[in-house]
Amino acid sequence: MDSLDIKDTIVSVDALNCQTEIADKIVSKGGDYLFCVKSNQEKLHSRIEERFEKYEQRGQKNKSESFEEKRKLKHGRFEKRSVRIIKENDDYSLGVNPLLKWKNLKTIIEISAERIDQKTGEVQNSKRYYISSRDESSEYFLNAVKDHWQVENLLHWHLDVTMREDDCRCRVEHSAVNFSSIRQLALGLVKKIVIMRSKAEKLSVRTKMLKAGWDNDFLLDVLLQ
Repeated sequence: MDSLDIKDTIVSVDALNCQTEIADKIVSKGGDYLFCVKSNQEKLHSRIEERFEKYEQRGQKNKSESFEEKRKLKHGRFEKRSVRIIKENDDYSLGVNPLLKWKNLKTIIEISAERIDQKTGEVQNSKRYYISSRDESSEYFLNAVKDHWQVENLLHWHLDVTMREDDCRCRVEHSAVNFSSIRQLALGLVKKIVIMRSKAEKLSVRTKMLKAGWDNDFLLDVLLQ
């Protein structure tokens, strides 16, 4: 993070990196953090969960502090997301940040998701909690979380699963960095050809990679597009 300019930028990380040292570093460089809170921060997670339970019990219906979004997904699925936020200086959030452990903590966020499979009628519910040093609207935080997962789904998932980056055992000198750069370049080329030919051939990224190894003409299309 020392090499990044994050001033006036919101930095989102997975739950593994929800650490006070990382929060301090982000704030010291003029940025803001948005951290997902899970079981690795058990006390913080239970405090946030408790505050939202109290918030609900007292019948708080302030529309400026909540937001709901509905959208239709692929394969006949429907999703509804609801967001509630509590400002750190509210009575409901007292005790979430004992001894000001989390630097500049201003907002705690709850995002609930309900997915319905319209074919089977199956319903899936999930709930996630976040903390942030920004004082923004509930709609803002929903979009920030979606942007985080867009990066994960469009890049990291393919690198980890399709290209098996986690299985790579390159450790000598600069080999790990070099192979990582090559994978990202190759993935970008393959995904671009997928977009160009999406109507003619609805094949997965993995299948396109295999086809590039089998068909020299297709390989040239990928490299010279």
